[in-house]
Amino acid sequence: SSDLGRREVTTGFGLVPVSVASQPAVSKETLRQLGNEQFSMQLPEGFTWNEKFILAKTHIFEQSVTPNDPYGKWKVGLTIDEVFANTLAEVGSCDEIADRIAGLERDKDGNFSTEVVSARTVSLGDIPTYLIEYKCDTSRGFYRYLTRVAIAKGRLYTVTSQALEDQWRDLQESTRKAFE
Repeated sequence: SSDLGRREVTTGFGLVPVSVASQPAVSKETLRQLGNEQFSMQLPEGFTWNEKFILAKTHIFEQSVTPNDPYGKWKVGLTIDEVFANTLAEVGSCDEIADRIAGLERDKDGNFSTEVVSARTVSLGDIPTYLIEYKCDTSRGFYRYLTRVAIAKGRLYTVTSQALEDQWRDLQESTRKAFE
């Protein structure tokens, strides 16, 4: 079929059909996006990204990357899961989802505190997404998270940045740009 030479690739948070032949081969040194042919996002600019090996994947799709030092503890990941909902509103409001995420973090071993910093709805065309920022002080470190979630056609799409709180000031501008 003539469609075999085409694939859906995203720019930012939206889908754009492009020819596979027009895509250059991407090596580990030039990794610029996370995702697959159904969904992807551009990584924050100005860093050299390395894909992390995930031994036991627990999602339909899962990918995680880290930049080179001194930001090696910063992680950006994307997951896709099947859910029994077609919109975020069926699951809860932005504030309700933010509170659920914070509750899950609080229940983890080694969690000292978790605080939601902000939660807001950001549209992706006609699909609402939730952009949630929170911070967690844990036995493994004090981290700032920025998470964007969307549900479409029974799939939950989650993109998360996890950075050390003391490095967040250096990373937040490029992270926010990639997530919005």
